[in-house]
Amino acid sequence: MKEGALLVVPAAGRGRGGGHLARSIALVRALRAEGREAWLRAPEPSSCKLPAEAPGVTGEPLAIPESEIPARPWSWIILDNFRTSPEDFARWSALAPLIGIDEGGPLRSRFDFLADLLPALPGVHPPNLSAPGLNPRPCRAKERPFAAPEGALRVLVSFGAEDPAGLTVPVALALAPDEERSGGGRAPCAGATSPLRGSGVSGYPQCGGAPPPNPPPRG
Repeated sequence: MKEGALLVVPAAGRGRGGGHLARSIALVRALRAEGREAWLRAPEPSSCKLPAEAPGVTGEPLAIPESEIPARPWSWIILDNFRTSPEDFARWSALAPLIGIDEGGPLRSRFDFLADLLPALPGVHPPNLSAPGLNPRPCRAKERPFAAPEGALRVLVSFGAEDPAGLTVPVALALAPDEERSGGGRAPCAGATSPLRGSGVSGYPQCGGAPPPNPPPRG
């Protein structure tokens, strides 16, 4: 293991969705694959609606206990924090030099290193590295324009990781299979950590899997 531990801090509070957390999990894994000691600062359950069993949060030990963070000799702390507040900046900068990823907060110019993977707004402090190409491309990127198939059009509607307005279940109820209403033309499914799993809404097998046995009747 190479010297110098790195801590990755994602924005994962209410209203932040799951993109920052997913990117931070991928970054920790990539750093470890290169032989670096890297840890994730996991979001507090009280401030984040992401399920505790989300991929990468359990199983492989990626997160470090909050109580151990101040005592560690960090080489760098990487903030994928959307907009870092002055209070958070003071806390983390007291522990190690800071790297900001797509940082949009008021202290952007005070970071030790800035990396923009998304185009920055005009007039902001320039980054040390601007590299949109580092964002992962879809593994099945199409090389030609989309052409609508003949017959019925199949559309995938995907909700994010948080759903702060609580619309997933009501929309799922509206789109749930109903032979009399839709003729069986709708085929919704739910991800492994979706709130629909265990919500009592029937007709929602896990995406890529078989329907759950004996689903409860719809009310």
